[in-house]
Amino acid sequence: MIAAGRAEERKAGLIRQTWESGGRGERAVLVAFVLGLGLMPVLLGVVILLPSSTFPPTLWHQLGIATAIAGFSITSVYPAIFDAMATARYLRAMLGTAEYLTPLQREYLSEWARTKEVLGVNGQFRGSVVIGLVYATLYFGLFFGAFPYVVLLFPHLGDLTAPSFAAFVIPTFVALYFFSFRRSRRIVREATARGLRLEELRKQMRPRLRRAKQKQSF
Repeated sequence: MIAAGRAEERKAGLIRQTWESGGRGERAVLVAFVLGLGLMPVLLGVVILLPSSTFPPTLWHQLGIATAIAGFSITSVYPAIFDAMATARYLRAMLGTAEYLTPLQREYLSEWARTKEVLGVNGQFRGSVVIGLVYATLYFGLFFGAFPYVVLLFPHLGDLTAPSFAAFVIPTFVALYFFSFRRSRRIVREATARGLRLEELRKQMRPRLRRAKQKQSF
């Protein structure tokens, strides 16, 4: 219970820091992200409260698949959304309050903040806010759109309803992920050309991340 309480306090603190350190654009991304996350359980609650007889069992199955596909796609868009909310000022504020960070993580975040200051404008990379808003809009739009998509098209597509939804959603999020990846690589190359140590610190962190994942798998 204590650990859970601390986790909630940490989340609230990060949201407050994001709001206080960001400009109008960063705050817009934060509001869109928090509002979307808040509405997700509302939609799920409404679906759960509907009588099972409302739709045939096969439709419920298709709805569950489509919702899961859209929901788990958060892993491909969250880094870009976080980057859109996190200015250099936010990262430095985080360094002052996040006691759980390792020395290497602190050094990496500090260099990331410095990179935003050197390459960006007012501590933010050009285009990050627009990209974050687009990603958040697409993610939540597809998640909430899964319900009407399945309900309206199931009578026509049957068991192909969820696969047809996935045929659009998965390539979309894969494309967004690779766009962000290539943009991140370009930023790292520019940072290296300016004498910043971002790439060096990334390489130092990778073995530790792999070891952490291996420990979690046991």
